[in-house]
Amino acid sequence: PGSWVLLSSTLADNSARIDCTLSGGYGNYAIVLNGIHPATDNVQLHARMSTASTTSDGGSNYRYIARSSLDDGGTNTYNSSGATFIKVVGDSLGNASGESLEAVIYIGDPTWTEHSTRLNISSVHTDNAGRTTTNNAGGTYNPTTAVTKINFLLSSGNIQYGVFKVYGIS
Repeated sequence: PGSWVLLSSTLADNSARIDCTLSGGYGNYAIVLNGIHPATDNVQLHARMSTASTTSDGGSNYRYIARSSLDDGGTNTYNSSGATFIKVVGDSLGNASGESLEAVIYIGDPTWTEHSTRLNISSVHTDNAGRTTTNNAGGTYNPTTAVTKINFLLSSGNIQYGVFKVYGIS
């Protein structure tokens, strides 16, 4: 494993979208989400890609699979092969006091145009029913175009608070 270098830290403050820039020429990146709390209950966290020519690609260029395990023993699987986003967590996020999301997202070299950009996501959060939920997810951005940013937004409403940290991995 390589060394992690903190490249940026962004605090969400009732933000419609958080843009995480992938800079510095690293071969791999990680984005750590800490205490992500939606302003609206029962919403999904989505990721979209930005390239040199797009601010946030909302086209049907994404594929994802997410598998959630719930503290009551339940499991859920979510997938799509033509989505307009990558689903970061499967089950909905809660916004009651104390409910939040923690996640680590690994990204292989997003500038390499020989392959699509892929996200490998591991997370834990409190869902809108108050259950502790773990999630393993993966997503692919299909164009073989260099990605410069990953944009995070909710399915509805704003990100009330939370921290998004981008690391380059050498």
